[in-house]
Amino acid sequence: MNIDLMTYSLVSHGRDHQDVMLQEIEGKVMNFLLEHIEHIQKLAERPDSAPPGKFSDRESQEIFQALHAGTSDDFLVSTEILTKRLIGRMNGTTKPGLLVSLRAQSGAERLAAVLKLEILEPTGATLQKLGTGELRLSAVTDMLEKPGDLQKGVLVTSSLAADEAICIDKLYRVSRYFPEAMGIRMYLRPKDAALTFYEAVQHCGPHILEPVIVALSKIAPGTPQQVISQLAGHVSGLEAHLQAELLDRLEQAPRPVTYIDTTRPITRIIEADDITVKGLAGAMQQGVEISEKPGGGWQIIINCTDRPRVSHR
Repeated sequence: MNIDLMTYSLVSHGRDHQDVMLQEIEGKVMNFLLEHIEHIQKLAERPDSAPPGKFSDRESQEIFQALHAGTSDDFLVSTEILTKRLIGRMNGTTKPGLLVSLRAQSGAERLAAVLKLEILEPTGATLQKLGTGELRLSAVTDMLEKPGDLQKGVLVTSSLAADEAICIDKLYRVSRYFPEAMGIRMYLRPKDAALTFYEAVQHCGPHILEPVIVALSKIAPGTPQQVISQLAGHVSGLEAHLQAELLDRLEQAPRPVTYIDTTRPITRIIEADDITVKGLAGAMQQGVEISEKPGGGWQIIINCTDRPRVSHR
C-alpha cells in the first residue's frame, strides 16, 4: 500500500487555522502512517468490534467522499474543512495534536484516513516549528502516538458503504468532540449493546425484565426492531407503546444500538456495601431476591439447590 496524498496541521484550542498544503511523503513517515491504518483495520475486524459509524449528515459524507475519491484540490478542500471543524470543537481541556489526512491505494482498494495524533512531548518550540512548517513530519514521529496507541481516527474505504466510516475514539465516554467534528455517529460494540438493551428494559419496563431474559434464548439476533418484535410474541406485557419506548431509548443513546446479540451471556452485578454478588443475568434473575427490610436496610437472598462453596482470594 502506498500513500498518494497527505497533509497535516497542528490543531489546538483557540489556534488560528492556517491553509493546509500537500506534504512530501518520506519512507519513515509512510511506514509510520500505514502502521496506524493497519491498527484501525485490525480493530474493526475483531469479533467484538463496533459496527462502522454512519455520517450524521449529507455534508460530512460528501467531505469524506471527496477526501477518498476526489481530485487533489478536492482532497485539500476537505482537509481544510475538517481541520477548521476540529479546532472549533476543541476546548481548554483537549490536548493539542497533529491532524493528518491521507489517501492511500493498494491495488483496487483505495482508502482515506484522518488521524489526530497526540504529541507526547509538546514543548513550545516544537509546536511552534510544526505550526510554521519549519519541521517536517519525519522529524517528530518519535514524539507522536505510536501505532497501536492511537486515540482518535477515521477510516473510509472502497469496501464500505458510502454513508459508513470506521471511527475510533478511546475517550468517547469522556469527550465526543472528535466524532462530532468529523460528522460521524458511532455505535456500540456487541457486548455494550447487550448491556444497554438490558438497562433500557430495566428503565422502561422493570416488570418484564425477568420474562425478557428468559425469552431471549428463543430469539434470533438482529436489529432492535427485529428482536423487540420477536420478544413481543413471548413476553406478556410488552405492548406496542413499551416497544416504541424501548426502540426510542436505544436509538437516542449516546452511542445508539444497531444490533442485539441475543446469544451473548450477560453478567448481572449487585453491589451492597462491601459485598458483591454476580452471576449470569438469567440465573441471577431467577435465583437472587432483593428486598427492603421492615425495620430499615435491605437484604439479598440467594436460592440454590447445592451447598454454596466458599473460597478466599
